Amino acid sequence: MKNRINIIPIISFLLFIIVFILLKIGIIYTFDNYVYEQFIINDFLTSIMVFITFFGEAKTIFYITILLLLFLKKRKYKIMIVINSLIGLNVFHTLKIIIKRPRPTGINLVDVTGYSFPSGHTYMTIIFYGLLLYLINTNKEKIKCKNLLNIILVLIIITVPISRVYLGVHYASDTIAGFTLGLIHLFLFISLAKNKKLL
Repeated sequence: MKNRINIIPIISFLLFIIVFILLKIGIIYTFDNYVYEQFIINDFLTSIMVFITFFGEAKTIFYITILLLLFLKKRKYKIMIVINSLIGLNVFHTLKIIIKRPRPTGINLVDVTGYSFPSGHTYMTIIFYGLLLYLINTNKEKIKCKNLLNIILVLIIITVPISRVYLGVHYASDTIAGFTLGLIHLFLFISLAKNKKLL
């Protein structure tokens, strides 16, 4: 079981490298354009996607973090959540500045600034809500509405990247990069935390 789990960050790393190489040689745009063209844009879907993308915003994650710090009992969980998010913010901001990929133009349905690659919303969604999933399902104490929480968190993780492409603020390859990097970060962070090398 352990070997199966460890293969996920390896596959994620290889996929990120592939996407990055295709971006650098300039042939990823065909894929990006094809994915975007599959979306049907209408006002109803747009309102749903704006609501979904809200969960990947830094201010939303900040407010949820504050609530968790107030109500969580375990000090270790509080420290993990804060350190995890702070590392994530620095990582994806640094990568954006280094890579400097411009955002899509002419198709954005919401106003955004900054560079495009990787998707910060996707990256933070994976590491933040993914860590919450891990903490919920490894906690030995009984948690109310555990199954419902799991469903909600999984839906957020799946739909936030989709919302970013639909809203025209990221290319599909941006979200794939954010997703794969997020998985690498999450597995590495959890592994270090479990081995008490972080805390």
